This record gives sequence, structure tokens and C-alpha cells, in this order.
Amino acid sequence: MGEGTENSLMQWKFPLQKGRATLALKPDNEIEDKLFKSNFFTGIKEFAYEKIWLFENEPVNIELIRKNHPEIELVFFDSTHSGIGSSPADLPTIMHYLME
Repeated sequence: MGEGTENSLMQWKFPLQKGRATLALKPDNEIEDKLFKSNFFTGIKEFAYEKIWLFENEPVNIELIRKNHPEIELVFFDSTHSGIGSSPADLPTIMHYLME
């Protein structure tokens, strides 16, 4: 799914330039999302990025990242999610959109 995801992001002009951005996808669908994301951010601290951004639609993932990685900049993507947890009212938000 990595190649298709990258192509889609580039098509929509998402700033995913090699060397400036990293697309991280789970290597195994069985890994719990929030744990994968939290562990991923633990592993990239050594790269000393100026800023790290996470665009996330799951409130439970956002809460774990806030707890374990307060240095991460968060943007809530307001779309369909599991319904576990409340949508954060204090974050910048991208509203759900439909593509034709």
C-alpha cells in the first residue's frame, strides 16, 4: 500500500518530498495503530527533525501521542473513526471531504 499512498499524496500536492518528509506505514495490519505510531515516534527522535507533524483521525491515537510525545505537532483529520474517545476541540482540524 505504500506506493499507492505515496502516489495519492503527491497527486494531491501533499508536501512529501524525499529527504524532507517520511511516510510511515504499519508493516503488519495486526499491530495496534496507537502502539505503532507511538513506537514510531520514539524511534525517529534520533533524526533531530525541526518539527514533526501527525495528521490523525483517531482520538485514542491522539491522546497516546500527546501523552508520550508532547513535542509532536498534531492536526485532527475530522473523518470517520472508531468512535472511541472524543474528537479534540483544541487542535487544528481538517474537515472530512469527498473526492469525485
